[in-house]
Amino acid sequence: MAAVALVLCAALYLASRAAAERFAVYWNHSNPRLLTKDYTLTAHTDDYMDIYCPHVPRIASVGTTAQPKQPPLTFRPILHLVDAEGFARCDHTRGAVRWRCDRPKAPDMPLRFAEKFQLYTPFSAGYEFLPGNDYYYISTPLLDNDKKCYRLHVYICCSKGGMARVSDASSLCRPPAMLTLAAMAVTFWLWRSMA
Repeated sequence: MAAVALVLCAALYLASRAAAERFAVYWNHSNPRLLTKDYTLTAHTDDYMDIYCPHVPRIASVGTTAQPKQPPLTFRPILHLVDAEGFARCDHTRGAVRWRCDRPKAPDMPLRFAEKFQLYTPFSAGYEFLPGNDYYYISTPLLDNDKKCYRLHVYICCSKGGMARVSDASSLCRPPAMLTLAAMAVTFWLWRSMA
């Protein structure tokens, strides 16, 4: 009976570690971590990163047919996947255009781009992310007087069993997965039933 409990616990633990994580990055002025070189996202293969572009929500006027004036939005970044030197110097010519955040007035919600960190891709425009490697995203402003450099460093971890973290100066680790907690509860229940 103890062997069954151990196998069940191990299976639940491994299943919890095999689940892909999703990381959200808001690529706009309200995210000050993008202005530092220290903003690092550590992910595993098969994890996802969602990039949310700047967005101006539509303001509906009650009782009028005329459209209200929208606040001007000039920050329309073009995101590039660059090498380490391009990241350090904020030089977009050292890489390729990855996405264009050029629709700030998209209906209902911000424009979102999803990146899957996978070893192989069937798409010609897709990227392959190898474990143990670093990948660098920067943006160049479009129609913006602000010449700040927005940066994101992504490290693809070697194994699925480690902890993913997002850090700027401190390390913020994700909490244990629900399946890990379920595995501990089942193990405790089986241990109590055998005692």
